[in-house]
Amino acid sequence: MADGASHRQRRSIRLPHYDYGDAGTYFITLCVQNRRCLFGQVVDRSMVLNELGRIVATEWRRTAEIRPNVAVDEFVVMPNDFHALLAMERSRRGVSHTPSEKFHSPAHTLGAIVRGFKGITTKSINE
Repeated sequence: MADGASHRQRRSIRLPHYDYGDAGTYFITLCVQNRRCLFGQVVDRSMVLNELGRIVATEWRRTAEIRPNVAVDEFVVMPNDFHALLAMERSRRGVSHTPSEKFHSPAHTLGAIVRGFKGITTKSINE
């Protein structure tokens, strides 16, 4: 980097030739930038969500409403990360839109689902 700071590259753990749009159950982990504890705290071995943590949980539950090919399974919001099981069914790609429909993403890959979730969660938190 121009300012002399080192930028650490993360090693991808994705399988190089796997289609992450395939039906199946996926385990995902998302971490808060710089591992900051933004979503609440653990009290007496139980997670107590704050307002930001409740936004994350609410938006994750909405994922299945927005994307008909997705079922959300177990998930947990932790102080600085999020873990979830996500089941994807086969669906057609390139969904067309009409003004009366709810938002539906044209991409139904795991990456598109995670990007959409992160985007709406960040937007909701920043509002």
